[in-house]
Amino acid sequence: MHLQSLFDTYPYGKGHSWTGYTVYDAAGLMLRFLKSLPEPVIPPEYYQGFRVTLEPFASPDFELDEEQEKECASRAQALCVALPMLNRALLFYVLDLMDVFSSHSAANGMTAERLAATFQPSLLSGPPSVMDPEEHSVAVEIIALLVRLVTRTLFS
Repeated sequence: MHLQSLFDTYPYGKGHSWTGYTVYDAAGLMLRFLKSLPEPVIPPEYYQGFRVTLEPFASPDFELDEEQEKECASRAQALCVALPMLNRALLFYVLDLMDVFSSHSAANGMTAERLAATFQPSLLSGPPSVMDPEEHSVAVEIIALLVRLVTRTLFS
């Protein structure tokens, strides 16, 4: 809670020493922030567009070839560009952060899939009436796909 109070008041953690804190503390702080937002980073009205467009590319067992990856990245970019500017900026920031954590998964155990499962409700959720366990799984796969695309092509 001390860490959260540092980031809740001016200067919002700027210059704070992270000595004694772990990446899990930082992730927990970010997750608490995202959960405090009034809606997911990708607003619910955009859920179906992301789901329908990216689900065919999002299976964890499906490896994209170069052409499929380009097509997927192009579709993902179009979806992201359509988001409100602040949502898009926050999404890019969080995906980039998740990519950094997942690139060190050998040390921290946090793969893109595990991070996606943790952050999915705060990033991509439809209306509660449609979010059954299968829909949550699909949303997790889409977030993991977006994290993997960050490194490859999506935002470069």
